[in-house]
Amino acid sequence: MCVSVACLPLLAAAWSHFPREGFDAPRATSPHKLLSTPFENTQAPRPTEAADENRPSSSIILAAASDAKYPTNAVVFASSEQTDPDENWRRLAVGEWEDEYQGKRYLTVASDGTGKMVVELEGIGKKIFAPRLSFDLNWTLSEGMVTMTTLGGEPASKVKVVLKLYGNEAQYKILELTADRMLLLDGDGKTQYDWRRPKSGRSETSAAADTQ
Repeated sequence: MCVSVACLPLLAAAWSHFPREGFDAPRATSPHKLLSTPFENTQAPRPTEAADENRPSSSIILAAASDAKYPTNAVVFASSEQTDPDENWRRLAVGEWEDEYQGKRYLTVASDGTGKMVVELEGIGKKIFAPRLSFDLNWTLSEGMVTMTTLGGEPASKVKVVLKLYGNEAQYKILELTADRMLLLDGDGKTQYDWRRPKSGRSETSAAADTQ
């Protein structure tokens, strides 16, 4: 299905987030271990009386002075129910990202489960396909795994070839996801994609190019 065997590395560089069909993506071993809790440096006061089963399930935690997220001596109310790590990751994933894995890629993740990826090609890949490919996608996050499903893109004929070669769906294991970094592991279990928030002016440049 490929134009030639020599084209495969170039196609992989242009659209590396689509592995070959049929791979068995690794599952997250324990998403809870991948998140650090904001209360890891805090210590709850000892109870002064027996717990009342009719009381609300909450406790008062005094933030330590070393905890930069809270002012010194601040009082924080924490629920006894553990926060779902997938919900935290969904919130952190929303926004604009970019990486330079064998080229420049720009990813926009929307809170409604939609997204867009723009790939800027260089060298022979640029001649075979186009200087720039744009992909419309849907995304989901569950059990520490991100699933991206491509719906289409532009130029339509070139995007169709890419989807025929690599399929329209890919899964990635979350290795790290913070406000500034999204490190994903490919289905091959080896390749990592290090997405970062755009530097000043980079996201505006990409957005401007996308409207042309």
